Amino acid sequence: MSPEIVEDQGPEDHELIQRVAQRDKDVLEALYARYSTPVYSLAMYMLKQEALSHEVTQEIFLNIWLRASSYKPDRGPDPVPAAGDGSHRSRRL
Repeated sequence: MSPEIVEDQGPEDHELIQRVAQRDKDVLEALYARYSTPVYSLAMYMLKQEALSHEVTQEIFLNIWLRASSYKPDRGPDPVPAAGDGSHRSRRL
């Protein structure tokens, strides 16, 4: 039997959000590195416009920065995958 390789993803999203709420810019950059590609990909799939997809992606991460302090882990799923669903934003455009 070969050993399983388990990749360490680092801290969980809710822990990172709590640190973003304390205005840790490095953690926001880590979240951006982790999720910007899937967020942008979803936006491109829905909008089919590169510039607008970049704008939606940036707006989502700006909202994470601005609203991190209001996140309550006991009230729902991790906020980043939920925020990554930019469909609500892209439908308004």
